[in-house]
Amino acid sequence: MANRLFLFDGTAIVYRAYFAIDVSLTNSKGEPTNALFGTARMLSKFIKEKMETGDYALFAFDRKEETHRHKMYEDYKATRKAMPDALVSQLSWIPDIVEGFGMKFLSIPGLEADDIIATATTKFKSRVDEVIIVSGDKDILQLVGGNVRVLRFVSGLTDLQEYDEQKVLEVFGFPPSKLHDYLSLVGDTSDNIPGVKGIGEKTAKDLLKKYESIDNIYSSIRQLSPALRRKLVDGKQLMELSRNLVQLVTNADLKLSLDALKYTGLDKNKLRKVFMAMEFSSLIKEFELYSDASEERKGGELEYNLISSDDEFQQFLKKLKKNSLVSIDFETTSLDPHQAEIVGISFSFEEGKGYYLPVGHDTAQWQPASKEVIRVLSNLLSRPGLKIVGQNLKYDYEIMIKHGIHPIVPYFDTMIGAYLLNPDSRRFNLDDLALKYLGYRTQTFEELMEKNRIG
Repeated sequence: MANRLFLFDGTAIVYRAYFAIDVSLTNSKGEPTNALFGTARMLSKFIKEKMETGDYALFAFDRKEETHRHKMYEDYKATRKAMPDALVSQLSWIPDIVEGFGMKFLSIPGLEADDIIATATTKFKSRVDEVIIVSGDKDILQLVGGNVRVLRFVSGLTDLQEYDEQKVLEVFGFPPSKLHDYLSLVGDTSDNIPGVKGIGEKTAKDLLKKYESIDNIYSSIRQLSPALRRKLVDGKQLMELSRNLVQLVTNADLKLSLDALKYTGLDKNKLRKVFMAMEFSSLIKEFELYSDASEERKGGELEYNLISSDDEFQQFLKKLKKNSLVSIDFETTSLDPHQAEIVGISFSFEEGKGYYLPVGHDTAQWQPASKEVIRVLSNLLSRPGLKIVGQNLKYDYEIMIKHGIHPIVPYFDTMIGAYLLNPDSRRFNLDDLALKYLGYRTQTFEELMEKNRIG
């Protein structure tokens, strides 16, 4: 059984998701969903490829309130652009997605995600086999060492570079323990941390390689060139400020135990709620988050009826005649209506009930004569007041007219309705619409035929 602690910089992940996924991705209400979709995709990849039963997981998130760093330096992160409104509108769903994936979501006033991660690392690393931090921030590499490693974003949401002590040494030229001093000297433009003016990466690395720490650099300042000495003396105040700004909080009160971070597996009800609202049909399908048909219908069963005798056919026609709203779908031999022959016809006019009428099967035990079907349907589907609904009815109407059935004008086509709701969508087939709006996986024609043993 695994015993690892995964710590996610949730703020970094959500930001990356927003900019990695096309901002035009919306649900049928026009609400932006790209950051949520990207975040869900990223977490699902981790769950499938890396996480196991027995692991722990924490998704840390920044708060909008100012932190102690803003009080220290009012220009902290001042160069960052304001969060886009299209991203802000999606944030309220993030906790549900995270918890739906079986992880703990945590956001604490006054703390950044990095501080939560640093505290959790310090507090729990001795109790797990490994701590794996997922982040894009450079300063989080201070925590690398022993059983702690970082998976740092390189590009997008899935291109990650693993950092252990050796990798930090290879990239920066010094171990993780010196990263704090390094950032204190060079600053961090992403957070608007000033550092020492005139001290670049190469100079900082050379100084730390020779003197090992900032304190040693300043105690040996007379050994430096006049120009470098002047930069360090003039910039000492900003260096001290930067030193405090890049210092991660490692002793915050998280108000939770390691057991509270136990990875619990998928909460399908919670994920279904989010994915249904956001209309993520691909994710509903991927995780099989289908609505429980019995729950959807308050305990009722779905009923599929194969019409397999003349008596059943007559009973069906009586029911059809009594109903003024009918859904219809033709099974045929071709997608080209000019070449297609009718194989069977599906009907529904009662909640939770469907009927299948075989017409052109090769091995059906019983099916009515084609002429009889055309005759009765011509009468029943052309009567005044009847409302016919269906999916891609243009095709079904072409089939009917070709075979001599002239139905009343259609009432509602779900494919056209779906397009009008969300014309930017690329999926309008019935399977995807059922998943998107109902969380329901449609039964295939083959499944129904096998269930009813019809060929």
